[in-house]
Amino acid sequence: MFAPSVYLYDRLVQKVIVNGEDMSRYPNPNSLWDYQISFSTGRGALVWGVPLILVSNDEDMLASGLESGHGHRIMSFPAYLSLLSQPSDDLWPLLDAYAP
Repeated sequence: MFAPSVYLYDRLVQKVIVNGEDMSRYPNPNSLWDYQISFSTGRGALVWGVPLILVSNDEDMLASGLESGHGHRIMSFPAYLSLLSQPSDDLWPLLDAYAP
C-alpha cells in the first residue's frame, strides 16, 4: 500500500549509512518531509475521487516512485505540466489510467 514510502526510506537510509551523508545539510533537509508526504501516494490514494499525483523534482522521490511501480503517482513538474496541457476532454481518461 505504501510502496513508494518504503523505497524512499531505503534510499534515504543508504545515503546515511553507505554514503555518510549529513541529512541536516543541503540538499537533504527536506528528506523527512518528502518521506512523510510519500505516504499519500499509495494505491487507492484519491482526492474527491480523483487519483492523487505527487509532483516533485526530488531525484530520490521520483526514483522511489519508479522503483516501486508507482511512477505514475509521483511525477516531475515538467511531466505534470505535460499532463495538464492535454485538452480537458482528454484529461479524464488519462487520470483514469492512474486509478488504483
